[in-house]
Amino acid sequence: MSKEVHLDGTHVIEGDEIEMVTLEEFNKRVGVDYWDLIIMDIETCEYELLKQAKHPIAKQMSVEFHAHFGQTKEQLDELLKMLSEYYYIRQDVWEEKHHAGFNYWDVIFIAK
Repeated sequence: MSKEVHLDGTHVIEGDEIEMVTLEEFNKRVGVDYWDLIIMDIETCEYELLKQAKHPIAKQMSVEFHAHFGQTKEQLDELLKMLSEYYYIRQDVWEEKHHAGFNYWDVIFIAK
C-alpha cells in the first residue's frame, strides 16, 4: 500500500505527527540554556512561545510572524513592545508579502 504524500506541506497524515514541546523542554533535551541564533518560523506558534519564554533566549533571533493565522497586529505589537525590554528590534515592518496578507516578516531581535 502506498503512502499519500503532500509535498506542499499543507496536510499531516497518520504517521506524520510532530511532537510539540516547550522551548524549556527542548533546551533541557539538547543541553542548551542560551542560544547564539534562533530562526523561528513555526506557523503561529511564535507568538505563544515568545510570550511565555524567559527572556532573553538568544543573542539573535529572526522571527516570521503570521498574523493572518490567528494573532492580530495589535497583539503582535504588544508582544514586540514587551520583547523590546530584552532585545533591540529591527526590520519590524508590517507589510504584505508572498500573497499572504499583512504580517511582520523576518523581524530581527538582538539581545541587549
